[in-house]
This record gives sequence, structure tokens and C-alpha cells, in this order.
Amino acid sequence: MPKATKKVSAKVEVETNEVSLLMQQNVVHALAYFPYLIGAVSMHFLWRTNKQAAQHHIMYSWIIAVAAIIGHIFLTGSILWWMIFPAYMIGSGFLAWKAYNGEEVKIEILDSVEEKISNSVKK
Repeated sequence: MPKATKKVSAKVEVETNEVSLLMQQNVVHALAYFPYLIGAVSMHFLWRTNKQAAQHHIMYSWIIAVAAIIGHIFLTGSILWWMIFPAYMIGSGFLAWKAYNGEEVKIEILDSVEEKISNSVKK
């Protein structure tokens, strides 16, 4: 007859620091580039990270999305109309990738537009 054995299980508690996705700065910066103002608007209201750095990416996303929407409106019926969406998606994806990796995103034209918008809002 086999002997009865007792199973002893040790309870191990592991401390985890669960961090929400919206508290990770690189994720918020990358999600700001989600297409057609969805990412910019949602990250504007939902962010929980460094506001100044996130605002930079949100403004870039707004500017690029508005430019793409205006391009779609004015170039309807043109062959260029078909090229706007892929260019916008590739550009947004590239900027999101750079933002996620923590690289500095600087585009001179967008910086000047962002500065003009921020100056007009401050007045």
C-alpha cells in the first residue's frame, strides 16, 4: 500500500508595479499619431504623462491630419487624391515609431506652424 504524502505548497507573493498604458510616456506619444484626429483628441483628454512633451506630439498630429483632410477635399477627382492617404499613413506611422522609441521628432515646417498656432492661442 502506498504511503500518503502531503503536498506542501508555498505561496509566493510577487510585487508588481502595473502601470497603465496611458502612464507610459512613449505609448502616449505614439498613440497621438493615430489617424485622422482620433489619436490627437483622445490623447489630449486621456494623457497622464509629461504634458509638454505630449502636447508637442498632439499638435504635430493635429497639423498633419488637418493637412491630409484639406488635401482630400481640394484634390478630389485628381490622381493626387489617391496618394494622400498612403502618404499620410506612412508619415504618421513613421512619426509614431520615432515617438515610441523616444527619439526627438522635429520637422521645421511643422514647428513653425505649431509656433504660430500657439502664439495665436496665447493672445
